[in-house]
Amino acid sequence: MNRRQAIRSGLICATGLPSAKSLIASEKASLRDFPVDLPGESDSAGLAKGDIYELLGFATMSGEDPVRMWRRLNPVQQWRVGPIAPNSWSGCIFVADDADIFGFRTLSLPQAWMERFNGGSRSEYCAGLFDSWWQSWAGREVPHSAGDPGWWKRVGPKAPDNSYAELVWQMPDGGPEVTYEFARTDQNEVVGRFIHSEPADLVVQAYVPWDNDPPRFAVLYSDGPRQHLLRGRAWTPGTRDGMRFSLAFSANTEDTVGVGTGRWHGYFAKLKTLYFCGRQGQRYAELEEKTRAWLENGRIDTVLQQNRQRYLSTRPRGTGWLAEAPDGITNQLEWSEVYTPSRRRSYVSVSRKWAQANNSAPDFLWDSFFNGLLVCQEDEPKAFGMIRDITSWQNDQGMFCQYGQWVTQPDRWIFPVAWGHSQYPIGSLLVSKIYLRRPDQAFLKEIYPRLLKNHRWWFADRGDGQPWRDGNKNGLLELGSNYPEEIPYQDREQTAYFESGDDSPEWWHVARYNNHTQTLEQDTVERNCLYAMDCWILAWIAQHLGQSSDAEALTAEHRRMVATINRLLWDPSRRCYYNRRWEDVDGDPFFPQMGPDIFLSLLGKVANSQQERALRRLFHDPKKFAGEWILPTISRDNPLFSEQDYWRGKVWPPINWLVYQGLKIYEWDHEARLLAESSAKMFLNAWREKGECHENFSAITGEGTGQSDPHYTWGALMALIAIEELVDINPWQGLRFGNLDPVAPAVIERYPVAGSSYDVEQSPKGLEIRRDGQLLFAADGPAEIRQVEFRGREVSYELRCTKPVRLRVRSQPPRAFTPGLWKEIQ
Repeated sequence: MNRRQAIRSGLICATGLPSAKSLIASEKASLRDFPVDLPGESDSAGLAKGDIYELLGFATMSGEDPVRMWRRLNPVQQWRVGPIAPNSWSGCIFVADDADIFGFRTLSLPQAWMERFNGGSRSEYCAGLFDSWWQSWAGREVPHSAGDPGWWKRVGPKAPDNSYAELVWQMPDGGPEVTYEFARTDQNEVVGRFIHSEPADLVVQAYVPWDNDPPRFAVLYSDGPRQHLLRGRAWTPGTRDGMRFSLAFSANTEDTVGVGTGRWHGYFAKLKTLYFCGRQGQRYAELEEKTRAWLENGRIDTVLQQNRQRYLSTRPRGTGWLAEAPDGITNQLEWSEVYTPSRRRSYVSVSRKWAQANNSAPDFLWDSFFNGLLVCQEDEPKAFGMIRDITSWQNDQGMFCQYGQWVTQPDRWIFPVAWGHSQYPIGSLLVSKIYLRRPDQAFLKEIYPRLLKNHRWWFADRGDGQPWRDGNKNGLLELGSNYPEEIPYQDREQTAYFESGDDSPEWWHVARYNNHTQTLEQDTVERNCLYAMDCWILAWIAQHLGQSSDAEALTAEHRRMVATINRLLWDPSRRCYYNRRWEDVDGDPFFPQMGPDIFLSLLGKVANSQQERALRRLFHDPKKFAGEWILPTISRDNPLFSEQDYWRGKVWPPINWLVYQGLKIYEWDHEARLLAESSAKMFLNAWREKGECHENFSAITGEGTGQSDPHYTWGALMALIAIEELVDINPWQGLRFGNLDPVAPAVIERYPVAGSSYDVEQSPKGLEIRRDGQLLFAADGPAEIRQVEFRGREVSYELRCTKPVRLRVRSQPPRAFTPGLWKEIQ
């Protein structure tokens, strides 16, 4: 029964209208039976306009015309169910058509938390402290220290469709370990259980996240007819009626508080396990019947076990030194999904903690592109949605905004959308890799014009003869901030720094902001090498889409950019790339600081053979970048390195991932192995021990400490680097398997690429690849197999090896190959 039908039936019974017979006869009418407008005296189901007024007259609160209200009461088109509020890790949220929202969350109580309770209602006592208790969930960042730990212990698994999910956390102050599992069993229903390591008290809070004063999502909660049942009722603005909600428990509450209000708290005493079923719908009787039925002995246990086994048997899996690497990516990304009421959409937020602070899901440019690639491991729709969303924040001139949907300081000039500053152009790279993983020509055609428009913006005339980001017009880009002069100077200068990939670069407040050009007086290695990369990746996309003139122009631009970078940013005396000043200081045109941005010259295909050799020496220099934990964001001999202060010295996943791509382009096999091994160890140590996915890591200890959000999505890039050592697909080497310098034995199973599922096993003794369960390649030593393409029964490929290997292709006899690069079709 849809929303309109339920209201009609309910109000017929309540009013006893003479037209009840005709109303009941039309109960089976669908949404198609009701026009958008009601031009005459009756609707197309035969209901007189006067009857609509009589039927809904008492249901209005704001004076809205009942006929207009009637038109809005459509059947539910979309249900959202899951822990999609930033602060609902231990609960679930129900959203019907972006209008009616219910939610609940739980806290399992350490005995120490109740020591000050001195009688009365335990629920009322907990209600007053619930939000402050909850603030400790995510822990606290403390600069230069490990900070205060969060409660989480194991995050995931979590299926993209919410058919199964698990979260384990450890309550502090001697409290229990809690295992929370749930399964979505219908479009508007979820079942689950909370298991305590030892019997403990538990409080449930029913609430509406994102609810403002006055409330946007009005809800009243109440106890059900039985103690183990919670009811909730919402209404759309201007009416009394909306969705209803039932939450059934396997135990009775000791007491409750909040009846008839928008927040309800129920107290459960000494539980080992609490089962629940929550459902959203139209009628309490139906809801309660369905939710109570799930509490029969064993039903919830059975569905959780079945759904868990079904999901785990199909998702990607790693073993050996890559155990838990694929798990960490999907678990972190899927548990980071939140709903944004103002935009009526779900979104993979950079961090639940960041989203919670702003009651929204902030879109950040780099982060969203990276998240799209990470989540596409298992969730293609979310990947495409991320890219569509972040590229929609493009202004008329072509600039991609550095962030959108982020209300940081509403009392200041900082706008909800960064209309005056951008970030480095990495979108084409991420889109190309997502497309190759999840081929969809329509998606690529849709996004390519946005990427190309953004690419052309950087050097475009802003309308006064001045390029947007080439302030000194020397053919190189600077960081900039094109906000109006009414904005304070220091803020315009700061947002120019924010256009870097790092928030606090080592040259912060060293390069001067130029008010006229609206750029810093510094040509940066990072920006220009990534712009060069953008040229040739866009040329690849254009060629792929048949845009040959675009491809030719972009290829020519790449050649010009490479020449300009090598002429103006390479210091032949110090044999390295450096950021360039607009004016020399003591005859030196370069800033002296050195960072891993120099290796982005590999990603941009900028470095020639001599420059490549010089860069390789710096990579292995322990005074610069070499070490157990790499890559630091400033060189190790920089005086600021020991402070490990945010971007000044710490290891950042996006930099590691970008540099890794360049290492593979230039076939730095050993260096790529070192970076992959170090990255994976940093990520997996924290993930396995504490269920954390860090924003950054110490380059001294390898730990996520100090200013490092412990659940920041791009931390999973560290695991992706390691996976790409075994299997990857990219514009420069196509579909690629294996490497020439394996870390240790490892297997990646059921890894989805371009519509097929791959199992890749590699060790120093050999490489084996299976496609959809069938043997594809088997080598008896280290090998890289790339440019793999399928044409009917034929497979073409390139084999690269540094030692003699024997390679078997499908069922054919093995062939011997000497060291070198071989191009084959079999």
